Amino acid sequence: MKRLWMFMAVVMAAGCTAKSAVSSVKEETSSAHEETAETTPAPEEETAAVSVPADFDPAGDYEDEWSQRAGLHIEKLEDGTYAGTVHWGASAYEAAVWTFTGEWNPADGSLTYSDCRNVYVTYSETGEESEEVTYEEGTGKFQYEDGVLLWQDDNDPQGMDCRFRKQ
Repeated sequence: MKRLWMFMAVVMAAGCTAKSAVSSVKEETSSAHEETAETTPAPEEETAAVSVPADFDPAGDYEDEWSQRAGLHIEKLEDGTYAGTVHWGASAYEAAVWTFTGEWNPADGSLTYSDCRNVYVTYSETGEESEEVTYEEGTGKFQYEDGVLLWQDDNDPQGMDCRFRKQ
């Protein structure tokens, strides 16, 4: 029993010493880091470089590789902006439609919009069309990446997995 108590005392003493050594190293590292932080500017945040072909123009017709039910049509307007429509067929009688105009930024490969209108269109058996507005003034963007446009709609998660490939 006496040996057990002796063993425990040695282990506890060693643990306290190790703890003190670790605390000492932490303090030294922390103070060295503080000194470095005062003299060294923080590194700038890195952003992923987007490689957009110089001749790429977002105007055209696209199909979504993910859902295979959504199409995107983009046309260039006279003022240099772009008008787009996403048509997502829910069935033969229903579809969600988004329309927007936006600015193309070739430097970062994004087509950004802030006037998106989303409607849900229903067609009757006689061909009559009715619309229900889901939202207006929506924001988001299409981001060029590896030959496709990825959709980020800030108002609706439906398009977050869409990968529109130009046809």
